[in-house]
Amino acid sequence: MYNRYIPPTKEKQSRIRPQTTSAASDHPYGRSTRGQTPAEPSQRPPTQQPQRIVFDDADLPPIDDSNRKQSLDEEIASRAGDKKPKKSKSKKSKDDTEDGAIVAEREPKREKKKMRKREDKPDVEMVDGDDDRIRRRHKSVFDKVQKSLQTKDDVEDASEEEAAEPEVEHDLEPLPQPEPVIFDESKLTYETLPPWLASPVRVGPDITRPFTELGIAPESSKVLETKGLKDAFAVQTAVLPLLLPSPDRQGDVVVAAPTGSGKTLSYVLPMVHDVSKSRVTRLRALIVLPTRDLVQQVQLAFEACTAAFAVNGGKRVKIGTAMGNRVFKEEQSVIMGEEQRYDPEGYKRYLRKQDQIVSWGDSEDEEDDLELELKRTQPLPFHVIDHVFKVDILICTPGRLVEHIAKTRGFSLDYVRWLIVDEADKLLTQDFQQWLDIVMEKLSVEKPGARDFPTSNKSGVRKVILSATMTRDLSLLNGLKLSRPKLIVVEGTKPGEQNLPSLLKEFAIKIREPSLKPLYLVDLLHSKHMAAVNSDTADEATVESKISDSESSTSESSASESDSDSESDSSSSSDDDESDDELKPKTKQPTPTTTNKPTLPTTVLIFTKSNEAALRLSRLLALLSPDLAPLIGTLTSSTKTSRRARTLRAFAQGKLRVLVASDLVSRGIDLLNLEHVVNYDLPISETSYVHRVGRTARAGKRGCAWTLVEHAEARRFWREFAGEGKGAVTTIGREGLVERVRVGEGEFAEERVKAYEGALERLREEAAGGREGRR
Repeated sequence: MYNRYIPPTKEKQSRIRPQTTSAASDHPYGRSTRGQTPAEPSQRPPTQQPQRIVFDDADLPPIDDSNRKQSLDEEIASRAGDKKPKKSKSKKSKDDTEDGAIVAEREPKREKKKMRKREDKPDVEMVDGDDDRIRRRHKSVFDKVQKSLQTKDDVEDASEEEAAEPEVEHDLEPLPQPEPVIFDESKLTYETLPPWLASPVRVGPDITRPFTELGIAPESSKVLETKGLKDAFAVQTAVLPLLLPSPDRQGDVVVAAPTGSGKTLSYVLPMVHDVSKSRVTRLRALIVLPTRDLVQQVQLAFEACTAAFAVNGGKRVKIGTAMGNRVFKEEQSVIMGEEQRYDPEGYKRYLRKQDQIVSWGDSEDEEDDLELELKRTQPLPFHVIDHVFKVDILICTPGRLVEHIAKTRGFSLDYVRWLIVDEADKLLTQDFQQWLDIVMEKLSVEKPGARDFPTSNKSGVRKVILSATMTRDLSLLNGLKLSRPKLIVVEGTKPGEQNLPSLLKEFAIKIREPSLKPLYLVDLLHSKHMAAVNSDTADEATVESKISDSESSTSESSASESDSDSESDSSSSSDDDESDDELKPKTKQPTPTTTNKPTLPTTVLIFTKSNEAALRLSRLLALLSPDLAPLIGTLTSSTKTSRRARTLRAFAQGKLRVLVASDLVSRGIDLLNLEHVVNYDLPISETSYVHRVGRTARAGKRGCAWTLVEHAEARRFWREFAGEGKGAVTTIGREGLVERVRVGEGEFAEERVKAYEGALERLREEAAGGREGRR
């Protein structure tokens, strides 16, 4: 135990300095004047030091800590009751509360300094009240204690309030729900779509009517019946009354109907009926199509109907085509012609325009000089050459149409009163040299009487827009500038839905090994599924195949001579007519019994994803199945038009039974007696699928569609195309479901796999040899 030093208490009077006497000599530290020297230290009197009293702990009286603690608590409580502590009085108190730990460390040092000062100043006495000094030293600690006491009181008050609330017990009952909101089911007074698009004219898919009831003359109906057109289909029953002459106010027509429903004939008949009433040959109608094959197909439909309206003294309508597979100058000579007429005044203007009259001697009258010049020339300059049309109806692709408008002399749309846009969804979404803007600008030119209909009091341009997947995008339809339009839709079609033919059956085949996919196709072609769906058409196809096989080789040589891109429409059409005339008498003659029958009882169209895939698959099928090799044909966009025409003709005649094609023929092509469509490669969209499988089950006949589905494509096919499974979303409308069929049960034999590998190797060699030959 250490000894503590306690300084002695002094009286209060000791704090006041004693007054100094006047005599400086009386005090040892007296004042000294200037010039006086202070006394030497040895001469100074010794200072009186305070007496130090040392106490031991044993000598101190015992301290009652309990009483001291009780008095301290009472004092804290009394001060807390009188005045609540403030959070921050000044900057100094804030620093003390925040840095309590630092203050606590510095406090002993300050006390030591004070003690030293007090030792140095013996005349200063300690202030009474150690409690105040201790409280100042430990202010932060007391503040924390006071805060803790307040929070403890608040918690006790809150717990008492909670305990005071009565507890309510609830059973397992449903929570109360708000009253259901009653929605207003009344119809809105406005439509987001125009009335003609929001409320179309719906037609039943099974409705048929004779042509005479729709406005076609009986003589024309008889001719159509000889062509195989007995009754009008559902779409034709709705469109023909709107396009044929009538006293009602007529406008434009938009047709949305499935493939094979007879949309082409619905505008061909009224157009030929109207143009046959005109006597002068001018360009009266314009049909725009996306592909060349469609152009040729529509041309055949027009040629079949022109004779039907020429029986009553009507004009034989002239049909022309314009597409990008021929020499442009030759196509110009087929469409346009030159006509000479006598016009001296016009020749004078021509001479002035050519600036051929420079000086006429001494003649004062220029007209006399012109007369002299005209007398010296031959009669030919008196005739002015005019460029006139040789066709009444032009069937064209959009790119070639724009080219004729820009480069063909005399090509004008001033007399056009019919505009047909077939496969409009493709033509409107793709920009073919901005053809629509150019055509609509030319059609806006008005000449008095140029666009008058001869059989009615109407004038202007009638527009007919057709597609199996008609768009509802107003931004695209507004570019056509339709006038009082009406939308014709097959009944049961939802807005934006694409309907399949009602007589079409769909099947899906699972491909377990994608590398052996061609073997699945070969098994499908040789299976029982590839049977004739329509018995009557199968018999006709067999007869046609016998006839075509018995034809001489001269027809083949004549067809090969026409295999060039520069052949004209007239030559190609004449060749078709001659071949048809040769076939007609032969149908009545007995066919030779030695003719081999085709090994495939039906007709098949196989779709691939590209031109290269079609060529490769066609050759691979011929190597894997030699018996089918002579029955396989190929259609691609890279094939010459004349060769494609011969392939389609051979397929229609029965020479070919299997066609391997790209998406070139997926739109609008009408293949006679086609019963099966096979999707070897999955189409890229629902629209492409609808157009592919729509090549069959046309014109009231039955058909089948087969799709080879790999494991990686299964989810997309069943959700987007078939509309089945979880999360299925499709816009394809169908009456039945897609059936699952198994082909190639079990694993393929080892011999077949080796043969397949050998065929692939041979295909590689042929491709390598072809590349070397091109080099």
